[in-house]
Amino acid sequence: MAFSQGWLEKFKDRHGIKSFRRFGESGMLDMEAVGAVLLDIRVIVDAYAKKDMFNMDETGLYWHLQADNSLATHQLEGQKIDKERIILVICANLDNSEKIPLTIIGKHLNPCCFKGINRDTLGARYHANAKAWMTQNVFRLWLLDFDRRMQGCQVLLLLDNCPGHIPLEKFAEMNVVFRNTCVFYLSPNMTSTVQPCDAGIIRTFKAYYRKRFNNLLLDGYKNNIDNPKKINILDAFRLAVPA
Repeated sequence: MAFSQGWLEKFKDRHGIKSFRRFGESGMLDMEAVGAVLLDIRVIVDAYAKKDMFNMDETGLYWHLQADNSLATHQLEGQKIDKERIILVICANLDNSEKIPLTIIGKHLNPCCFKGINRDTLGARYHANAKAWMTQNVFRLWLLDFDRRMQGCQVLLLLDNCPGHIPLEKFAEMNVVFRNTCVFYLSPNMTSTVQPCDAGIIRTFKAYYRKRFNNLLLDGYKNNIDNPKKINILDAFRLAVPA
């Protein structure tokens, strides 16, 4: 039996059937467990002022990947998708009064575009490894620097428990003591619901980055620059930091 498109649409309307997209890890959540974890978190956060509560998370950024759709008068030819990626470490406090400068992780330790550039003036710290991942060594350096930044304060830092994040027990074994920071690791498979950076902060950052990236391309076309789509990681720094 064949059904018309109109019949199918009316059937979906009658029964409330809609199209939904699956997102990330949300299908792995145990909502009862999430509720219990939130109660534990609230007990801890009540001891801190909003300005003293921070959340850090990493995100991948395809830094020169263009949109795959556009307005045009005819069908555009497709191109091979460039999926070169960097990792960005984003951290801010609850009342948005302090944003920790970005840490960016790439694949190459000394990109050619950095030649003659004072990296201290870029507004972000740079690390590199073969796969552009957050490693335990990079995390250790980041967390020690964060603790130094909080000199004279007592702050709470919420983190997920990804493999690159060293457990506190290992820091204890290394005789590393955080004098200004209480680190709280979120439970597995719950960060998509309880981690603030996953509640729109990272998405908003990427939207600002894409806006600046597209404006850079438009300026290049207006100024007749050869191949304005070809940007380097230094350009990515200059787009990401203000974003």
